[in-house]
Amino acid sequence: MDENWDLTIARVVRFVDGANHVKRICELADVDLELGRLAVQHLLFYQCVIMVDIFQYSNIYALKPSIEWLANDPGVQEECPGYVTLPGHTPPSWPELLRLYSRLSHSQTVHSWLESASSVTTSRSNPTTPKSPMGISPDIVSSIDPRRFISFGVIKGFVRRVRRWPVLLSRRGKRGRDGY
Repeated sequence: MDENWDLTIARVVRFVDGANHVKRICELADVDLELGRLAVQHLLFYQCVIMVDIFQYSNIYALKPSIEWLANDPGVQEECPGYVTLPGHTPPSWPELLRLYSRLSHSQTVHSWLESASSVTTSRSNPTTPKSPMGISPDIVSSIDPRRFISFGVIKGFVRRVRRWPVLLSRRGKRGRDGY
């Protein structure tokens, strides 16, 4: 932080943590909502912060093609485990995290993705080692913070949010063939 920054920005920037939304940041910093919004807007303009969607378990996320080259990026491999692991847990290896990322699907919410990753089965070849249907140890799934796991992928650009909207396919009524 630069000592010449605006006073509002100086107060706001302390609460930008990847989890707080703009209104919450303004409440924590004890600044007017409009001034806080402008401060965040300035931080965005100068690329000091990036905006990500508010995390919800009902959201759907999918991998982008850029995962191919990021999978071999040493910087991502080093940064990801520490960022996504819950305090007090051993960070999973990058291949294990990559396997979890690869299971994100266009048709599955984060909640259902976590449920399928956390459900335990045993394989016929090794009935003593529990695995999820995804082939991932339940200990690994329980050691990550889902919000940080998804936000890391979004920030690095290899995960995107899939948006869904209802679409009216046909409307038959009194007004003619197309209903209009």
